[in-house]
Amino acid sequence: MFEPPERMQAIRDTGRPRGPRWRHVRPPVRVSLDLGALFAVPPHLPHRRVPDGLRLRRVLEGRLTMWALSEEGDWFGLVVYEAAAADGSTGATISHWVPAHVVLPVDGARGRRPGPGRT
Repeated sequence: MFEPPERMQAIRDTGRPRGPRWRHVRPPVRVSLDLGALFAVPPHLPHRRVPDGLRLRRVLEGRLTMWALSEEGDWFGLVVYEAAAADGSTGATISHWVPAHVVLPVDGARGRRPGPGRT
């Protein structure tokens, strides 16, 4: 279930029920997750390098398992990925909601993002 955000139908509050806000992605789809966009740091803040800190300014691969619609009408994907430290060691498996604009299809990923009336 993957479709670029610009192709998703606009969500309008008509006062009528719109159906489920949760859309499972079965089987999970391989996606790229842009952590630099997700965890953006304002340019005016000071930075320092921590050799064994988490690597949060990279694009990595994960598995998209679900889409959900926020109360403001924005889509969020539930993505599972492996966290890694700057020294290359992997830490924990992370699963969290991320805005649709940081979830990108991996080559060969097929399907569409959900929209009103879609399953």
